[in-house]
Amino acid sequence: MKKVGLLLLVLCLGFAFNSSSFATPKLKVDKKVTATKKGPNKGKIKAKVKAKKKVFKKININRATAKQLAKLKGIGMKKARAIIDYRRKHGKFRKYADLAKVKGISMDLVKKIKPYITLK
Repeated sequence: MKKVGLLLLVLCLGFAFNSSSFATPKLKVDKKVTATKKGPNKGKIKAKVKAKKKVFKKININRATAKQLAKLKGIGMKKARAIIDYRRKHGKFRKYADLAKVKGISMDLVKKIKPYITLK
């Protein structure tokens, strides 16, 4: 009889400890919920979830290969080769604005890729 009582006590304690005290914490996700006011989805609710920022290594435009430069958004192989040709003729880029001197690259494009490139 003592064994049965002890077994029941152990089972009850086991359930008590397994409930909320040892539960795994839920992940928190930042959500922004908005209702659309115009268009075909009028009144429908949409949720936007913030994504974590990707960690990336900046590309040194004074040392990068054409393949590396072509990975930048807005820079294809043709512009990458133009950057390398300009670099060979005129030397290293000293300012970000110098990149706009390359044929096919505007100052707007330089502003867009600036967070992803470095001169050093």
